[in-house]
Amino acid sequence: MSREIKTRENYKDIKVLDKSIHGMKRMRQASMRAKESNLQEQMQEQQRHAQTPVSYAEEKVAYGTERVIKEIPHQTRNAYQTAKASAKKTEQAMRKAKQTIKNTEKATKETSKAIVNVVKATFTATKSLISMIIAGGWVAVFILLIIVLFGAWFAIAGGDESEQAELFSSEVLSYEPLIQQYADQYGMSEYVELIKAVMMQESGGLGTDPMGSSECEYNVRYPRAPNEILEPEYSIYCGILELKDCLIEAEVENPIDIENIRLALQKYNSEVEEYDSLVLQHYIFAKHLIESHI
Repeated sequence: MSREIKTRENYKDIKVLDKSIHGMKRMRQASMRAKESNLQEQMQEQQRHAQTPVSYAEEKVAYGTERVIKEIPHQTRNAYQTAKASAKKTEQAMRKAKQTIKNTEKATKETSKAIVNVVKATFTATKSLISMIIAGGWVAVFILLIIVLFGAWFAIAGGDESEQAELFSSEVLSYEPLIQQYADQYGMSEYVELIKAVMMQESGGLGTDPMGSSECEYNVRYPRAPNEILEPEYSIYCGILELKDCLIEAEVENPIDIENIRLALQKYNSEVEEYDSLVLQHYIFAKHLIESHI
């Protein structure tokens, strides 16, 4: 009967349970130790990688340098675009300034030429006016005043230079200072335009005898035959004296006495048919007087 008592079995069950509980404790302890070990290793790892002030500074410098390097292309592009726009504006401003200077210079030159032409025409006409007043030629004085007005208006309007270029070749115009010199010297100042018209018809200012005066009596250096004079200045000298005699003989009273100027021109060159008309087409006063009566 005593064999049926289960005390032993109960003891065994308790013992098994104790062993299980003990195993679980050991597992928990091992797990905790593993966790502590991992945590310790992590802390050690962090400590190994902890930054010193030097490493922190190095990292900051490296970061700043990297940032600056990254910003350089962008800043360079902005600087280039800004410089390019500034250069373009500067170029445009310089171009405008250059054009303004050019226009101002041109206007100044034109104004100066006009003033010089007015003064020149006024001076020449004034000399003639004084001579005529002394001679008592009041009708001629009135006519000369008209000439002065004509000349001043042409000069101010800018027509003097363009009309001279139309009437005379550049070669004839190049002799104008020399013509003026001898005209002033021999009392022919008011007839400079007529002298130029004669030269234009005779030679166009070309050759060594531009006034075609080889055959006149004033030529004492060269044979009196066509185109024998070999000095343009001497040709001008002889031609002006010859033309002066012709004007006196034809009783020409002033530079717009066209009818008598025609007679004087026929005397200057009697060999060419309608020589007077050919010369007068280059004579500025004749041109405007004829046009005003059309």
